[in-house]
Amino acid sequence: MKLSDIESLWSEDAKIDEMNLGNEALKISKLHAKYHSILNMEKMILHKQKTDLDKLSLLLESYLAKTLTQDELKSYGFPDYSEKKVLRTDFQKHIDTWPDVVDQKLKIGVQNDKITYLNDIIKMIHNRNFAIKSAVDWAKFTNGAV
Repeated sequence: MKLSDIESLWSEDAKIDEMNLGNEALKISKLHAKYHSILNMEKMILHKQKTDLDKLSLLLESYLAKTLTQDELKSYGFPDYSEKKVLRTDFQKHIDTWPDVVDQKLKIGVQNDKITYLNDIIKMIHNRNFAIKSAVDWAKFTNGAV
């Protein structure tokens, strides 16, 4: 799910019908379940992305150490080994700047942003009871009830 999709969902679900506060209070558990389900799904995607990054980093380390066979080079789409030797101390620099690694790190960053946003939505849902109670109290006050 894209971050913009989550934002669109929340922009609709965040609205509170002031004329029907009782139903809004009853919707809280449904909203919590909905967004917690989305959060769990997005966390699983993040775990997979991190695992994929770890696998790719290990593979690139093998490539830089020149321990892959010619068949492995072809199957992974790596270019043939160059004559230039990369020092083991420089492996991480080469791995961090490898285009596939950069792309994967960007995906992980976006995934972390989605998870943070979903956690914030769940906090708002937790506070929704207080907002509804405040609206009820305000309505009572403006109608003369204390």
